[in-house]
Amino acid sequence: MILSTRNILILCCCICSFSLVAQKKDKNTPSSEAVIKEKQAFFLATKEKLTGTAEKAIQAFIKVTELNPENDAAWFELSRLYAEKGRALDAKTAIEKALELAPDNYYYQSIAADVYLAHGDTKKAIKLYEDILKQSPDKLDLYLTLARIYEQAGNEKKATETYANAKKFTGAVYEIASQKLQNYLETKDYTRAAKECAALIDEYPDYIEFKELLGDIYLMKQDADKALE
Repeated sequence: MILSTRNILILCCCICSFSLVAQKKDKNTPSSEAVIKEKQAFFLATKEKLTGTAEKAIQAFIKVTELNPENDAAWFELSRLYAEKGRALDAKTAIEKALELAPDNYYYQSIAADVYLAHGDTKKAIKLYEDILKQSPDKLDLYLTLARIYEQAGNEKKATETYANAKKFTGAVYEIASQKLQNYLETKDYTRAAKECAALIDEYPDYIEFKELLGDIYLMKQDADKALE
């Protein structure tokens, strides 16, 4: 079929119109070239992190965020690298950006809590740990970290409550008792240390080490009592 000049003009107009509509629709969508550049940059940044220096990796991941400010993984990696270099404020800024882009990411939340602790923002760290545990109540390591924070802050009630929840939701015994025992020994609370050690002996009667430790605790308690006389 041979198209007339009029039909060709109409067809050209339709093609141009469709092209303009497509351009408007995809105006905010990254081009395939931009996506490829971003992926290449992220790959090179990851390679730098694994084989190069932290500073070079930081610069490489910054380049990724410049190519795409919404790359939450790049912000996350930057936060970890900043924390590694002792740049607490930069680590805090980067992880907050990652969380802003992916607020439900467990790993981002966990790192953010660690960063807040390093930055001295205990209240934010506690809130974040509690929020994570509401979503994932089986994370024993987070219970232990949170309980430790409460212990260091002198909030024995919340620490006890956290240990109870850890046992309730994870079923762990050894890890919880071990941390409580360590805390009691550090604070020289030998009476409670002996009680916790005895609980471990009841749970693991074949472990001679716990019985020996209990004997050591009694000796430490006697020495402490004599020092007070």
